[in-house]
Amino acid sequence: MKIFAAILALLTTSTAIAQVPPSCRPGKLADVHLVSAGADFAGWWWCDASKATYTWRGILRPAITADLTSLAYAWAVTGDARIFDQVVTMQETDPKFAALKAAVAAAVAASKPQFVVAKNGVYQDRPEYTLIDGVRGTASMGRIAVGATCDCSLSLMEGTTRYCRVSQPFLVAVCVPK
Repeated sequence: MKIFAAILALLTTSTAIAQVPPSCRPGKLADVHLVSAGADFAGWWWCDASKATYTWRGILRPAITADLTSLAYAWAVTGDARIFDQVVTMQETDPKFAALKAAVAAAVAASKPQFVVAKNGVYQDRPEYTLIDGVRGTASMGRIAVGATCDCSLSLMEGTTRYCRVSQPFLVAVCVPK
């Protein structure tokens, strides 16, 4: 934790512009997860409470003894890896990038919640709507059973309501984490 405190002290004086959008920064250290591919590491975290989107940062061959989770968290909060002189950040052109990206994707898939069609009062089904070019239709195109599996890999948020693909690729319904 002493290393983490030192990193935070450096961060407060850094003038670097954050590269991680504020809407996708981890809230606390426990929100950052580490995965490895060979000698390389990546820190990843969810961008929202529903665990629908995430982001990650690759760390190439860290020659450090510090807590990697703390480093990944500090990097996520500031978006600036230049303050870590012991870390070489990984670019997409690095041959090992694909392996780290795959490791992150596998870890995310393993911890991602399943989504289901949300309850609808006393009804046992919900309306399905078309989704064309990111715009949800207003007329019901059919009904789908409450509890049916949703594909929220691409979802549409309207306020706090999440619409995800259901029975057909172009049909969406209100979905919630299972």
